Amino acid sequence: MKNALIDLPQLTELVGHRPALLVRLGTVFLDQLPGWLSEFEQQMQVGDVERLARLLHKMKGSCHAICASGVAREFESAEQSLALAIESQKALQSSTLEWRGEGLVVRLHEVKAEFSLIISQNQSGL
Repeated sequence: MKNALIDLPQLTELVGHRPALLVRLGTVFLDQLPGWLSEFEQQMQVGDVERLARLLHKMKGSCHAICASGVAREFESAEQSLALAIESQKALQSSTLEWRGEGLVVRLHEVKAEFSLIISQNQSGL
């Protein structure tokens, strides 16, 4: 798969070359994703930085769990930049948070599409 976000050989090794387990892992991840995306977009709008930080951390861990390490690093970087934006917001005593995470939403949609394809390819082998 060109420009893969998910390291499929590493993921296959992680699940022990068991397509059924890979499908289960993928299904759990994909089932949680809509709620995460919805909450993420909502928290960006209302600016609840604590919930945003927890959600970024959760999504980073989930990306690591599915061997999307590059995406996980993007979430780690976003966690750091959010922390800096919070510090800046407090220092300036501003009500506006100078942080954007829309790119992460796009990236999660890309991971979703890629994992959906991986699952469909592995379901045909079951």
